[in-house]
Amino acid sequence: EGGEVFGFSLLYSGSFICESDISEMGRLRFNMGLNPETFRWNLQPGKSFHSPECLMVYSKAGLGEMSRKFHCIVRNRIVPERFRDEPCPILLNSWEASYFDVTHSKIVSLSGAAAKLGIEMIVLDDGWFANRNDATSSLGDWKPDRKKFPFGIRGVAHQVEGEGLKFGIWIEPEMVSIDSELYRAHPEWCLHVPGREI
Repeated sequence: EGGEVFGFSLLYSGSFICESDISEMGRLRFNMGLNPETFRWNLQPGKSFHSPECLMVYSKAGLGEMSRKFHCIVRNRIVPERFRDEPCPILLNSWEASYFDVTHSKIVSLSGAAAKLGIEMIVLDDGWFANRNDATSSLGDWKPDRKKFPFGIRGVAHQVEGEGLKFGIWIEPEMVSIDSELYRAHPEWCLHVPGREI
C-alpha cells in the first residue's frame, strides 16, 4: 500500500502491443495500442479510424489504490448503467458437466438440480451446434444440432426458464474451423497470415 504506480489498460480484446523503454536521459516512454505486426488499415481520403482507448491510472499509494481506481473507472464509466449495480447471477456452465456431449435432456436435468441449489443461470457451452463433437470442426456454424436439441435452442431455453433460471449460450464469433460450412463457403473471411498454414 505504498509507492508510486502507473497502470495502463487497453479497452480492446484483439492483438495489442505494450512496450516501455528508458531513454539515455532517464526518461520513461510507454506505448500501448494496436499491434502493428498484425494490424493494417487502409484509410481512405476523408475517412477516419478510431483506435481503442487506453485507461491510465496513477497511484501514490501502491498497487491496491491503483486496482481500486481501475475498478471505479470501469464500474462508473464503462459498464453499461443497466448492469452497473446488478449483481452477476450465480451460474452453472455446461462445459464442465458435459464437454461436447450436451443434449436437451442433460441441460434440462442440470437446470432442475441447479435450481434446487440456488443457482440462477445455466449457460449452454460448446457442443450445441451441428456436427460439433470435438474441437476439430464446426466453429462458425452456429445452427443448433437437431439431434442433440430436437426442440431447438428456444425449446431448451424455455424449459430452463421454466425452472426459474436465466438461460445463456456460448458462442465464439471470432473463431472458425477449417472443417465448417462457413469456411467452405467463405474461406476469404478467415483472417490469417498469408503464406502461413492455417
